[in-house]
Amino acid sequence: MTYNIPPHISGDTWKGIGSISFTRGTSSLNLSGYKVEAGFKLSIASPIVLFLTTDNGGINIVSGSGGAISIPSRIVNIPIGNYTWYLTLISPVNERKTYLMGLWKIIPNIPVVY
Repeated sequence: MTYNIPPHISGDTWKGIGSISFTRGTSSLNLSGYKVEAGFKLSIASPIVLFLTTDNGGINIVSGSGGAISIPSRIVNIPIGNYTWYLTLISPVNERKTYLMGLWKIIPNIPVVY
């Protein structure tokens, strides 16, 4: 599924993503024992500039049995540009599945001159 994150001003606090729910068929995907990671890159060939995971506190599993995660707010101070991003779930047996991907535009913080 594609999810484009609204543009963000570099250096400002990003509100994060309040809740993302995962389902399998009509039931919530049980995320107990899962890891989740999200990576942000300027292009397919470029290195990851921002890497958020459940291991580094960048992503929270809100409800393991309910299949819900959140990405908490944080200051995002990465270079300006048009980023691609992905969100992958990693099962307890190390199976990887990318559920979300999209674009995120980081725009410059233009100081106000008085």
